[in-house]
Amino acid sequence: PHKDKRGFGGAFQVPGVHPYIMLAYTGTFTDLYYMVHDVGHGVHFSFIEKSQHFTNQQSHPLITEAAAMSAEQMLVDYMMKQADDDRLKLYILEKFQTVYFAHS
Repeated sequence: PHKDKRGFGGAFQVPGVHPYIMLAYTGTFTDLYYMVHDVGHGVHFSFIEKSQHFTNQQSHPLITEAAAMSAEQMLVDYMMKQADDDRLKLYILEKFQTVYFAHS
């Protein structure tokens, strides 16, 4: 990545088509969390698209965030099972806590 590139992400629902996920991935651990978070939003939007008329697709932000944060939790669970170093496990949990409170 370019030295001045900053990470960011976003998921967007477009009625009648699949969700779009945009991510400026810089290769950091935080970017991985944001990517998984936004994929969670994308999955949520996909389910809404298939089950609701487009005039009825807006959901409460708490519901939308619950889907995204559930995806993050799955990532943390997987990474904790794969980590064989206690320092790495602590880093994973600290990063999750930081990102979790940033989204809540």
